[in-house]
Amino acid sequence: MESNSPHRGRSYEDPGVAFLKIMRFMPVTIPVPLRIDSTVSTGKAAARPGVSVAVAGTITAGGFGARLTYRQREAGTTAPAEEVTSERIALLHDRTLSLPPRVMDRPAAGLPPDLWIQFLNGGGAPISAATRLGRCDQGPFDLRPDITLGLSVGAAILKTQSFDPYVQPTLAIAGEVGIRTGVMARFTLAETGGPAPIPGETAPAPADVPLFPGGTELQLPRRKLRGPVGRDSWIYLTFLDGTGLPTGGESLLGRAQPGAEGAPTVANDASDWGAYESRGGR
Repeated sequence: MESNSPHRGRSYEDPGVAFLKIMRFMPVTIPVPLRIDSTVSTGKAAARPGVSVAVAGTITAGGFGARLTYRQREAGTTAPAEEVTSERIALLHDRTLSLPPRVMDRPAAGLPPDLWIQFLNGGGAPISAATRLGRCDQGPFDLRPDITLGLSVGAAILKTQSFDPYVQPTLAIAGEVGIRTGVMARFTLAETGGPAPIPGETAPAPADVPLFPGGTELQLPRRKLRGPVGRDSWIYLTFLDGTGLPTGGESLLGRAQPGAEGAPTVANDASDWGAYESRGGR
């Protein structure tokens, strides 16, 4: 898996850069638009009189986004003195995946089976109840489920060192979102109008489609800041839907204090600072 570290290509020991990293594991629930197009074909049942119904199709996931916000407040006030955001809209946007065909034998006069969906984490454990989409020949189906994702979020402040007391250091905010375990969509066929399918007792077997692969890392663009990082500077995270609208409130990741005690700092020539802004900056 490719690394998407905010300091890609640079190490902590690179001259002229102080680097602060804030990491959080965040199980979050995000509304994800989905469109399911089912295709149905029928043929003669091989084992007994009736018809064989084959259901396949595609599923398209609308994706989600994320926004990092750096906010520095005036001492003694609640008004933001400076705010810079670094966001990427529609992470893993419009991913169209194949729904493997499933075959179910039916009486010749019977109605086509119902199509059900359930969401699992990357380890196969359910994270939602099974939901009936409808009769498999009545699609396409549009839905917007709330999907729980286990995400690791990293935010960083990068600062060049300056030996001129009259020149402020150059700062930038960066970050990435990593999907730890992933999410799968499980599709099952069941009797028309019947109850939800029972795991392990359903024929044919369900089809699992990976919506968001586990281990995926996505980098947020770098944004240059205009001033030094003070003690009242903070980094926040907001998740967005596929159109860029917030899906919830801000989450505080931590205080941004590069150069403070414990942060890796080195001092030397910072002439290659422009490389940071040229990779993913906005």
